[in-house]
Amino acid sequence: RDGEACWVVYVDVVVLSVGGCLRDLSAHAARIALSKLKLPRTVLPDGTMAEECSPKMLTHPYSMTFAVFPSPSNASILVANPTMAEEYAAEGLVSIVVDAADPNSIL
Repeated sequence: RDGEACWVVYVDVVVLSVGGCLRDLSAHAARIALSKLKLPRTVLPDGTMAEECSPKMLTHPYSMTFAVFPSPSNASILVANPTMAEEYAAEGLVSIVVDAADPNSIL
């Protein structure tokens, strides 16, 4: 829209070593990086100066992954925070993301 400006922010996560739960690791790293973000002072399209600022995060997403394994009783067994080997052996993976500030909300 005319007279408005916005920042576009990309987060690249570089993983040096992982034993499992890459989704959770990446989400946590991105959340920490964004919480420490400082936008530089800049000139807006209309010529006004915007000072350096740190955007406020409205939510604090926290993710948890579960590996799903079949059991003889036809009920599923869930393993929290699975290792890489458990992820490969699992029948499926389920990731749940909640707002750490409001755990009753699922994002």
